[in-house]
Amino acid sequence: KLLYLNDFITNNKIETDIDGLTIILEGENEIISDGNAIYASNNIIFSGNGSIIIEGNSNGIKSEKKVTINSGNYDINGITYNGIEALAIEINDGVVKTRGGYSGIHTMSHDHLYERDYFHINGGNLFTTANKNVAINSSQKEYDNCIVVVKDSSGVELNMYGSATLLENVSVTKELRIKKDTTLIIGKDVTLELLDKDLLKLEGSIIIEGNMLAENSRYYNLYVKEYNGGVVKIPYNIALEGEEVNLEIIPNEGYKLNILQTVNYILDIKANVIDNKFIMPSADIIIEATFVKEEKNPDTSSSALHQRWLRLR
Repeated sequence: KLLYLNDFITNNKIETDIDGLTIILEGENEIISDGNAIYASNNIIFSGNGSIIIEGNSNGIKSEKKVTINSGNYDINGITYNGIEALAIEINDGVVKTRGGYSGIHTMSHDHLYERDYFHINGGNLFTTANKNVAINSSQKEYDNCIVVVKDSSGVELNMYGSATLLENVSVTKELRIKKDTTLIIGKDVTLELLDKDLLKLEGSIIIEGNMLAENSRYYNLYVKEYNGGVVKIPYNIALEGEEVNLEIIPNEGYKLNILQTVNYILDIKANVIDNKFIMPSADIIIEATFVKEEKNPDTSSSALHQRWLRLR
């Protein structure tokens, strides 16, 4: 039930009736064919760390049952119909790019089998293109800890569900909303570009390991370290170079701010803080705040002085 593809290139389709056949990708592979490039009459599974280009004149991948993608990098095109067409489609990890003359993802139900079609994505990145129809056509959709990028005639939209890592470069032309309690990680060597900085609606957080750009400027990470008795609040955990960053300094009761500095120790960069504001430099910045206990002023009221005089007698 295992089929290994390692730098495999063919103009012939792959067709199978084996239930649960697992195609394991190694290296760089390519299947370009008339009709369906890959056809399975039963369940079919894709795995491995390689990549594959799949292009069919009808569908890229078609299964009468379920298509499962566990890992790997896919570029799938169904010129006339769909990128992937199946009763059920499940993506668990990897980078999957789909496009089709009809839909990028299409699930269909066989009424006589009383089976309901569905599309689930439980991780990884899906990049899909809408042509004549919607990009994802399914009666039941579930998304969890994944990124779905949809391209249509009106532009490119990135949607994030849960927390996830962006694994492929993307330029976004529609609103990008990062919801509260979620984190978008921009992977190493990956670039996320916004057509306009106002497209970003940040309620959760973004961690930049690669690059994040907007209007020919770059975003950088902000980190906060507090010591001994207070907190520092920042609007967001990233900022665009040249942007003014406002700090809210909140000492605990009985404490006061002692030292506040904004630094990048690796690059030996410091940003000057004036009135709890600074201009974001072209580097990640650590905001360090140290608090100390306030010294209590001695009570100089007449009753306090009288009590001290009595104690001295």
